[in-house]
Amino acid sequence: VDATNATTGITQPKIVDKFIMGNAYPNPTTGLTTVDFELTQNSSAKFVLSNIIGQQVDFKDFGTINLGKHQISFDASKLESGIYFYSIEVEGQNFTKKLIVK
Repeated sequence: VDATNATTGITQPKIVDKFIMGNAYPNPTTGLTTVDFELTQNSSAKFVLSNIIGQQVDFKDFGTINLGKHQISFDASKLESGIYFYSIEVEGQNFTKKLIVK
């Protein structure tokens, strides 16, 4: 739910409380990779994997998912060696970490 500031009339996005995103493992990786995350409330969530120049190489839209612990697994074996960034977007806020593919 967005909140509107009565003084400025500006709508502020909902702030995600206590979203916990784990590290990808294994990292560095050559194959199946997993990211753990936890939500403290039901939220919309998306996963994006991008290469070093920002090109999206994987995307998953989970829609609204229940609170609790979750895992995202993806196969990195077909990716070129290099640095990638994985992001989880929760309620419009992005949380990003680095992944190294060997």
